Amino acid sequence: MNKKTGAGDGGGAVTAALERWVSDGLLTPEVADVLRRENDAFAGESRRGTFQYFIAGTAGLLTLVAAAVLLRWSWPHLGPVGQTGLIAGAGVVLVLGGMVLEPRRGRAPVGHGLQTAGLTILLMAYAYSERAWSNGSPLAIAMGLLVISVPLVLAPLSVGRSLVMPAVVTTLGYGYLFLFLVRAGMDGEAALWVVDGVMVLSLMVLGALSLRRGADSDPGGWTQGAATHGGAPGAHGNVAAHWEMAAFTASLFAAPILILATATGPLRMGDDAVFALDVWWILLAGITLWTVHAAPVALRRSWVPNQLAWTVISGVVLAFWTILGPLNGDPWMAAGGVAGLGGAALWHGLTFDFRQSVVSGCLAMVIAALYFGAESGGAVGVAVALGFTAGLLFWVSGRLGDPVERGEGVPS
Repeated sequence: MNKKTGAGDGGGAVTAALERWVSDGLLTPEVADVLRRENDAFAGESRRGTFQYFIAGTAGLLTLVAAAVLLRWSWPHLGPVGQTGLIAGAGVVLVLGGMVLEPRRGRAPVGHGLQTAGLTILLMAYAYSERAWSNGSPLAIAMGLLVISVPLVLAPLSVGRSLVMPAVVTTLGYGYLFLFLVRAGMDGEAALWVVDGVMVLSLMVLGALSLRRGADSDPGGWTQGAATHGGAPGAHGNVAAHWEMAAFTASLFAAPILILATATGPLRMGDDAVFALDVWWILLAGITLWTVHAAPVALRRSWVPNQLAWTVISGVVLAFWTILGPLNGDPWMAAGGVAGLGGAALWHGLTFDFRQSVVSGCLAMVIAALYFGAESGGAVGVAVALGFTAGLLFWVSGRLGDPVERGEGVPS
């Protein structure tokens, strides 16, 4: 089996393949034109969806800013109860508006952005309600029950409708639970341990559900490009039905917040708290690589190659933090660790044709070169380190252009 089963070249590769097949007589120009238009339409829809989510996310941030400006204007005229009610009301309106827009064609990213912003504002309202009602008071508990009911109701409604909202609700749900326990009168550290346990349990349950879903829908073999295109989701029915994997991934990336809070809080680890994050990173890298190379095809969702790239980038941060922090290592050790991680990502990307791994690996090596050059020799050191890295990247670029390395065979 050809080991190059990665991201491929997207629409450009499809167009080139169609032209080659027409030249070889395998396809008629008419059939090739139909396939090309179909591919262009699919690629265009995918790009529009990405841009929509980016714009909707920006709009969500602006909504939060606008709410802050409005509240600053009206704040002096409202008491703590009125202030809490105003924030909570704004959150509920945004959530309901997002739910209305989500099912409409082409409006799903806007609906997801509104619901996410609304849930975040509602959580902020509950935190602010401490000024109106003290922790453990009946009114604080009553409001907490009302607030926490929103994600509990929204979770089952979002399942099967999209991949985004189950992930968002699951991630924010940990914050809702923690705040509810604290506002109900539980000690903060005890509440943190409870939420830690809930996250571990939810990861186990979501992981088991994802594995069962993958086993049920696995056609029994590796699909070319499945790691990039989500295992050909169209072949497995409704993509939104695979919400478990999205919620599992979101929880996995949200875990560092709880890990760091637990390590620096109840465990009193201080600077050594980064070691707990290192363990998380090893687990994340292992799960991601397993998903890419060994998981059932149905689990190889479209975001997994990007998840691999973010794993590399987070590894860069943790490598600097760990080596320069508790290990008290020298700059060359930190630069070497980051460069080693970048080299491993480059090897993986070149070997298995994952562009995301190549890009993140190049970024890691440039960061390592800049840091080492600046720490070791000033301007001369930076020039030497960047020159060496540039030469390496030129070599990588040339290798990517080799037809053999792209899995196309030796040119005649």
